[in-house]
Amino acid sequence: MAVNGLVFNCIVEGKTYENGVETNHLERMYRKFCENAEKGEEAKLNIFGKTETERVQIIKQFFEWIPVPDSYLKRFQKSSEIATALRDYGNKAYLEEDYGKALRAFNLAIGFAIPGGPELAMAYVKRADLFLTLNEPDLAQRDINLAAKHAYPKKAAQKLIDLQNRCVAVANRKNANVNVKNTKIINEARRFCDDKFFKLKSPHQTIQNVEEFVDIDYRSECGRRVVVNRDIPAGTVMLVDSPYAFILENLLKWDTEHCHYCSRPIRGGVPCTSCTFAWFCSDSCCAKACTGMHRNEHKYLPYLQCHPMQCRVVTAARVIFTVGPEELYRLYETKDPIYFSAKSGASRGYNKAGIYEVDSYLPIFHLIAHPPSKFVKDLSDTFKALLMTHVIEQTTDFFRKPKYSPNCNVEDFKDFVASVFLRHMRSFEFNAITLSKLHQPVYSDPNNNTNPNLANMKTLRYGAAVYPVLCLLNHSCDPNAVPVRSLRHARTSVVALKNLKRGDEICISYTPLFTLQDTPDRIKYLLDRYNFFCACDACNHCWSNANRTNSSGESHCDKCHRYLLSGQCPACMKRDICMPQIVESLRKQASQIEKLLEGQLFKEAEKLASECLEACEGFSSCFSLFIDLQFLYKRALVGLFNQ
Repeated sequence: MAVNGLVFNCIVEGKTYENGVETNHLERMYRKFCENAEKGEEAKLNIFGKTETERVQIIKQFFEWIPVPDSYLKRFQKSSEIATALRDYGNKAYLEEDYGKALRAFNLAIGFAIPGGPELAMAYVKRADLFLTLNEPDLAQRDINLAAKHAYPKKAAQKLIDLQNRCVAVANRKNANVNVKNTKIINEARRFCDDKFFKLKSPHQTIQNVEEFVDIDYRSECGRRVVVNRDIPAGTVMLVDSPYAFILENLLKWDTEHCHYCSRPIRGGVPCTSCTFAWFCSDSCCAKACTGMHRNEHKYLPYLQCHPMQCRVVTAARVIFTVGPEELYRLYETKDPIYFSAKSGASRGYNKAGIYEVDSYLPIFHLIAHPPSKFVKDLSDTFKALLMTHVIEQTTDFFRKPKYSPNCNVEDFKDFVASVFLRHMRSFEFNAITLSKLHQPVYSDPNNNTNPNLANMKTLRYGAAVYPVLCLLNHSCDPNAVPVRSLRHARTSVVALKNLKRGDEICISYTPLFTLQDTPDRIKYLLDRYNFFCACDACNHCWSNANRTNSSGESHCDKCHRYLLSGQCPACMKRDICMPQIVESLRKQASQIEKLLEGQLFKEAEKLASECLEACEGFSSCFSLFIDLQFLYKRALVGLFNQ
């Protein structure tokens, strides 16, 4: 059976399927919706200021469901023919020494091969061969074992034996060249990172995932916010949060480089046994995903591949599946007051026992959402929520799971699910946290085992996640904290960049810092992307890189409430007199930090940089040295987390 060229190119190049002839299903649906809306009364389309449920009920009058054709759902199913074609494509790239392209092709061949079939075993052998060329015997050994497990042809058994012998030889050579000292340093750095940055020292009693000195409060002008309840020095870890749900940006374009359950980077992943879109770092992650949030995604992902949707739409679906139909039906039936009748903004997200429980759906449900400022977008979002609800109904057993009461109107429950879908589409647009990493290519030189220079590597966005606490952090163009994430696990911690005073709000930056982007550009980006007008100090005073100064500025004393040299506070006066010496000492230490970073001594650089930031008490945010020290500290963190 010949392989469809359009389908094959779509898979290899990671593009959305378009055959240039037929109108896709979503376009037909939307065209029909617009026709119905034009025939109806314009007043009936008034959805401005309405709740999500009211919006769904209004739009539903003009929504006419057209069942998804089977061709959409079967287009990217597992296929021996496609797997063989992908393996041949990988062989060609391998011979041309394009190892990055070859690895992707072999990964895809494994993903499209039918479980238990000979094509799967042969694809594993090809990938094992490539891993040995790339000096990765551990990954090669796993693939050799998998090939033997998946019925590798007996007539080619000698090839598997030869590959095993080669694997042992490569492993012996690699072990002989291992620098025990460097390995020990890296392992110690990893333990240091885990202990310092990803473990809470004194957990809060009522707010999970934060330290005891962190609180959540509420302001009418900005909603819920995260603050500190005592003075905190720079370099302090304030919260360690895990995502409730995440989505890979290239999920629908066959991302074979990240685990679809824990988001860890992978090079030799395990494919989903039921669909061709998901890869996992282990059988354990695969099993957890396929019995959890990914179970309902197998059949509808091929539809989404042909109808590109924003990350927020796919993330909303992931959250709906994570919550599950039974819990959503309970909320629909009971109208649980902690979800729908929260007494005040400050109480949102807390359960009946007064606990901000991060593993529950409650904090995610209460993430703030801004209604679209444009009518067309508002209309389109509501239409997509209804569309996705119907797609889920057709392709999964989601709506057959709940035990409906005799008096339940199932159609009303579906409308409720669509309204929740719409709610999350809007909240995730403004609350989702970007997942990124340093881009590390597959080297064309297989003998190059050196670590690349971190300073020359680019940051690559690969996904988005929603967090129960981290998503509450507001923006500042001059942030006092930075989120840091280890690629070895899914947790993200937030570290103080400056000394914080009691009552200070913890702020991170959604944009490039004020030193990297002019104020009008920052304000426009934040207004267009996040739908708010930034009023931080950097924007109010129009700070930009041109405002950088060599003056540390006048410091304000919290004890005497006077400026320095006022004669009111001896401590302030002494510090002001010593300021030139303090600044000179910090400059020397900044140079020392630079040298530590060049020598990849990231642990030592982080320690010294955090001490320097703590010594910058009272410095102006525009003071060049203060800005440079923050940048050096973040470089040290990046180095630590990428060892």
